[in-house]
Amino acid sequence: MNDFADLTPIKIGKLDAARRQLLSAIRIYFANGDPVSIHTLAAAAFEILDDLDNHGADTGTMFDHTEKYIKPGYIDKFRKVLRRPQNFFKHADQDPENTLEFYPSAAAVMIWAASEKYYELAKDDCLELAAFQTWLMIRNRDILLEPYRQQMERSGLSTDFTRDMRPQYFEKFSIEYARFNQKALR
Repeated sequence: MNDFADLTPIKIGKLDAARRQLLSAIRIYFANGDPVSIHTLAAAAFEILDDLDNHGADTGTMFDHTEKYIKPGYIDKFRKVLRRPQNFFKHADQDPENTLEFYPSAAAVMIWAASEKYYELAKDDCLELAAFQTWLMIRNRDILLEPYRQQMERSGLSTDFTRDMRPQYFEKFSIEYARFNQKALR
């Protein structure tokens, strides 16, 4: 049987679709994969999560509460860098010849925004989300507000990982995460 002949459907809810997109984006991120693909997957997850929030608790997203996370001097650039790529990577009907000056770090911010909303809606603290959140705190402590900076310091995780060492960090974090969860089950 070939792949095209398998017509067995799977049922996927909106929250599960967002979860799958988000976790895939995080795994590609930690494999030092393509930032356009990462951003596109994370943005797709974010859009679903934002829509679910609008139909439920309507608490808003990180973009609605930027000042809660980011120092004032970084807020405008933060917002600007994120929204344009989200549409540029999905559509070509209005501007087929256009180009974009894309900041690869925007992919990480989009993952962060989607992760925050996903956790709020699903209360699902899985390996990928935990690894990504701690990575952000370790790598960006200079722009984070004090409560997040303190949380990073309490984690005891090394700040010696460079941006190119994401695969090594994820491997180390995965081992520690498994060890911690094993202890919790005892």
